[in-house]
Amino acid sequence: MSLLMRAPKECASWTWELDESAPSGLDSALSVAARMCAVLREHELLVPDSLEWNWTVYGSGGTGLVTRMALQGPMDDEDVPRRIARSRPVGFPEASVGSVLVVGSGTWIDATGEKRGEHRLVELTVAPDAPGIWVELALHHDIWGPFDFRGEPHPEVERQ
Repeated sequence: MSLLMRAPKECASWTWELDESAPSGLDSALSVAARMCAVLREHELLVPDSLEWNWTVYGSGGTGLVTRMALQGPMDDEDVPRRIARSRPVGFPEASVGSVLVVGSGTWIDATGEKRGEHRLVELTVAPDAPGIWVELALHHDIWGPFDFRGEPHPEVERQ
Protein backbone atom coordinates (compact mmCIF):
# COMPACT_ATOMS: atom_id res chain seq x y z
CA MET A 1 0.00 0.00 0.00
CA SER A 2 1.27 3.43 -0.93
CA LEU A 3 1.94 6.06 1.73
CA LEU A 4 1.93 8.84 -0.83
CA MET A 5 -1.07 10.74 -2.08
CA ARG A 6 -1.16 10.95 -5.87
CA ALA A 7 -2.55 13.88 -7.82
CA PRO A 8 -4.80 12.91 -10.76
CA LYS A 9 -2.78 15.21 -13.03
CA GLU A 10 0.92 15.96 -12.92
CA CYS A 11 1.96 18.61 -10.43
CA ALA A 12 5.25 19.20 -12.24
CA SER A 13 6.63 18.18 -15.60
CA TRP A 14 9.51 18.81 -17.96
CA THR A 15 9.25 18.43 -21.73
CA TRP A 16 12.02 18.10 -24.29
CA GLU A 17 11.52 18.37 -28.05
CA LEU A 18 14.25 16.37 -29.73
CA ASP A 19 13.43 17.11 -33.37
CA GLU A 20 17.04 18.10 -34.04
CA SER A 21 18.61 15.42 -31.83
CA ALA A 22 16.73 12.24 -32.66
CA PRO A 23 14.82 11.12 -35.77
CA SER A 24 11.10 10.40 -35.61
CA GLY A 25 9.95 6.83 -35.25
CA LEU A 26 9.23 4.22 -32.64
CA ASP A 27 12.70 2.64 -32.62
CA SER A 28 14.30 6.03 -32.03
CA ALA A 29 11.74 6.99 -29.35
CA LEU A 30 12.35 3.74 -27.46
CA SER A 31 16.09 4.30 -27.68
CA VAL A 32 15.69 7.81 -26.21
CA ALA A 33 13.42 6.45 -23.46
CA ALA A 34 15.94 3.72 -22.65
CA ARG A 35 18.75 6.26 -22.30
CA MET A 36 16.64 8.49 -20.07
CA CYS A 37 15.55 5.50 -17.99
CA ALA A 38 19.20 4.54 -17.47
CA VAL A 39 19.75 7.92 -15.77
CA LEU A 40 16.50 7.69 -13.79
CA ARG A 41 17.35 4.11 -12.72
CA GLU A 42 20.80 5.26 -11.56
CA HIS A 43 19.03 7.64 -9.16
CA GLU A 44 16.44 4.98 -8.23
CA LEU A 45 13.61 7.09 -9.67
CA LEU A 46 12.32 4.73 -12.38
CA VAL A 47 12.86 1.02 -12.94
CA PRO A 48 10.71 0.23 -15.99
CA ASP A 49 8.54 -2.89 -16.01
CA SER A 50 6.08 -2.18 -18.82
CA LEU A 51 5.06 0.17 -21.61
CA GLU A 52 1.61 1.61 -22.33
CA TRP A 53 0.62 3.37 -25.54
CA ASN A 54 -2.41 4.68 -27.33
CA TRP A 55 -3.31 4.11 -30.98
CA THR A 56 -4.06 6.88 -33.45
CA VAL A 57 -5.27 6.90 -37.05
CA TYR A 58 -3.94 9.63 -39.32
CA GLY A 59 -6.77 12.00 -40.20
CA SER A 60 -9.15 10.53 -37.60
CA GLY A 61 -7.32 10.95 -34.29
CA GLY A 62 -7.21 8.60 -31.36
CA THR A 63 -8.94 5.23 -31.36
CA GLY A 64 -9.62 5.29 -27.62
CA LEU A 65 -7.61 2.08 -27.23
CA VAL A 66 -4.59 1.69 -24.97
CA THR A 67 -2.21 -1.27 -25.03
CA ARG A 68 0.04 -2.38 -22.16
CA MET A 69 3.04 -4.66 -22.64
CA ALA A 70 5.31 -6.11 -19.96
CA LEU A 71 8.98 -5.58 -20.69
CA GLN A 72 10.80 -8.87 -21.06
CA GLY A 73 14.17 -7.21 -21.50
CA PRO A 74 15.57 -3.79 -22.41
CA MET A 75 13.04 -1.43 -23.99
CA ASP A 76 15.44 -0.62 -26.82
CA ASP A 77 15.74 -4.31 -27.75
CA GLU A 78 15.03 -4.73 -31.47
CA ASP A 79 12.11 -7.07 -30.72
CA VAL A 80 10.11 -4.47 -28.75
CA PRO A 81 8.92 -2.43 -31.79
CA ARG A 82 7.91 -5.69 -33.49
CA ARG A 83 5.92 -6.78 -30.42
CA ILE A 84 4.25 -3.37 -30.36
CA ALA A 85 3.37 -3.58 -34.07
CA ARG A 86 1.90 -7.08 -33.60
CA SER A 87 -0.43 -5.67 -30.92
CA ARG A 88 -2.11 -3.24 -33.36
CA PRO A 89 -5.90 -3.48 -32.93
CA VAL A 90 -7.39 -5.55 -35.76
CA GLY A 91 -10.28 -3.10 -36.04
CA PHE A 92 -7.81 -0.30 -36.86
CA PRO A 93 -5.30 -1.72 -39.37
CA GLU A 94 -3.98 1.78 -40.19
CA ALA A 95 -3.44 2.72 -36.54
CA SER A 96 -0.04 3.87 -35.40
CA VAL A 97 1.49 4.24 -31.96
CA GLY A 98 0.76 7.55 -30.26
CA SER A 99 2.61 8.41 -27.08
CA VAL A 100 4.36 5.68 -25.08
CA LEU A 101 4.30 5.76 -21.28
CA VAL A 102 7.15 3.98 -19.49
CA VAL A 103 5.66 2.39 -16.37
CA GLY A 104 7.68 1.27 -13.39
CA SER A 105 8.59 1.98 -9.79
CA GLY A 106 10.95 4.34 -8.05
CA THR A 107 12.29 4.98 -4.58
CA TRP A 108 11.63 7.96 -2.36
CA ILE A 109 12.95 8.71 1.13
CA ASP A 110 10.50 9.51 3.91
CA ALA A 111 10.98 12.03 6.76
CA THR A 112 12.81 9.44 8.90
CA GLY A 113 15.29 8.60 6.13
CA GLU A 114 13.68 5.26 5.22
CA LYS A 115 13.68 4.34 1.53
CA ARG A 116 10.26 3.45 0.17
CA GLY A 117 9.24 2.03 -3.18
CA GLU A 118 6.44 3.68 -5.13
CA HIS A 119 4.78 2.48 -8.31
CA ARG A 120 4.80 5.29 -10.90
CA LEU A 121 6.89 7.61 -8.71
CA VAL A 122 7.82 9.42 -11.91
CA GLU A 123 6.31 8.99 -15.36
CA LEU A 124 8.26 9.12 -18.58
CA THR A 125 6.36 9.57 -21.84
CA VAL A 126 7.81 9.61 -25.35
CA ALA A 127 5.98 10.49 -28.56
CA PRO A 128 7.60 8.99 -31.65
CA ASP A 129 5.96 10.83 -34.52
CA ALA A 130 5.80 14.56 -33.95
CA PRO A 131 8.13 16.50 -36.27
CA GLY A 132 10.72 14.81 -34.06
CA ILE A 133 10.48 13.01 -30.77
CA TRP A 134 9.23 14.74 -27.65
CA VAL A 135 9.71 13.45 -24.13
CA GLU A 136 7.95 14.38 -20.90
CA LEU A 137 8.96 13.57 -17.34
CA ALA A 138 6.02 14.08 -14.96
CA LEU A 139 5.54 14.00 -11.19
CA HIS A 140 2.23 13.33 -9.39
CA HIS A 141 3.34 13.29 -5.74
CA ASP A 142 3.95 15.97 -3.13
CA ILE A 143 7.38 14.81 -1.94
CA TRP A 144 9.28 17.15 -4.28
CA GLY A 145 8.18 20.43 -2.69
CA PRO A 146 8.09 22.11 0.71
CA PHE A 147 4.39 21.33 1.38
CA ASP A 148 2.24 18.23 1.15
CA PHE A 149 -1.08 18.27 -0.73
CA ARG A 150 -2.89 19.35 2.44
CA GLY A 151 -0.72 22.48 2.66
CA GLU A 152 1.30 21.21 5.62
CA PRO A 153 5.05 21.84 5.50
CA HIS A 154 7.20 18.72 5.26
CA PRO A 155 10.79 19.98 5.17
CA GLU A 156 12.26 16.59 6.19
CA VAL A 157 10.66 14.89 3.19
CA GLU A 158 11.69 17.65 0.79
CA ARG A 159 15.24 17.56 2.16
CA GLN A 160 15.47 13.79 1.58
